Amino acid sequence: MKTVKRFDSHSASVKIGTLKKEAEQLKQVTELIQKVTDSINIKTAEQFSAWLNGKTNFQNARLSADALNLLDTYNTVTNLSNGIGLNLEDVTVNYQLKQSVIDAVNESYSSFYTDEEIKEKAIIEGIISDFNKLSFDSRRKIIVNRSWEIQINPLNTF
Repeated sequence: MKTVKRFDSHSASVKIGTLKKEAEQLKQVTELIQKVTDSINIKTAEQFSAWLNGKTNFQNARLSADALNLLDTYNTVTNLSNGIGLNLEDVTVNYQLKQSVIDAVNESYSSFYTDEEIKEKAIIEGIISDFNKLSFDSRRKIIVNRSWEIQINPLNTF
């Protein structure tokens, strides 16, 4: 399992909020399509276009919608569908985001430790633990120099 180094919770929350709004739009589009077509099997804009073309035997869904006096509905479905990045597999039956989608968003806003960083972190934690075992006076005698090396303070003696 990967160890999380950093998680950008704000950006993840914003993205999840956006996806929830898209899920609501998807619900509206699907309900509109199903109301117009009287079919629970037609759920997407592509299926709606195919249904329109099937009714008129035209090749252009816009012309088919105009011929069936459904141009306003077709435009609404098209406009709402263009802003949706989700598909029906990303939402539950109640149009809530699936946990797998939320997990994917959270993972995309997480950074993880590499194997090398995990090893170095363990070494550093050991050094810190050993340092903290020293008495307070002994800790005061240790410094980090300009080269970021730990050394005994030259002004102090043990």
